[in-house]
Amino acid sequence: GQPWIEDPSNADLRFERVRVRNALALPGAHDVTQERLAALAERSGRAAELLQRMARRWIDLWLREEEAGVCHVALADFHGLPAALKARILGRIVSRYGGGQGEPEAEELRRLVTWACGTAGPPRCTLGGAILGRRKASFWVTREAGRIEALPAIVPEDGKLLWDNRFL
Repeated sequence: GQPWIEDPSNADLRFERVRVRNALALPGAHDVTQERLAALAERSGRAAELLQRMARRWIDLWLREEEAGVCHVALADFHGLPAALKARILGRIVSRYGGGQGEPEAEELRRLVTWACGTAGPPRCTLGGAILGRRKASFWVTREAGRIEALPAIVPEDGKLLWDNRFL
């Protein structure tokens, strides 16, 4: 028996869903249908999955890792890749070496790709709990020391502990 309540956020242009609905209602948007949008979303999902698989494969083949928790990327192996793949690779590396906090946002990764492939900017930067350093022919990534838990870790009786989400 409740009366209808209109959610004011459904008309708020700060939200992308509202802007998309408004754009679809414009003249000339008649060829955009739910079916076409669904097909586009499905193709985009397949492309995103392919990029993730390619990023994992590239990392398996080209990333040089040290036992101390540092990895190295040769710029010669990295430069020629498409920007979207570079971003996926860097996202996975930062997540892994940053303590497993998840991949950074797309805009942060775009800036990081520019930094990694360029010669301008600072020689070091941080993102997502990782610190990255650039050299002439490579860059390296490791955990940002200030993000590592300072409290002592208690090792369970079975002798196994995942420390800093990186080392077993």
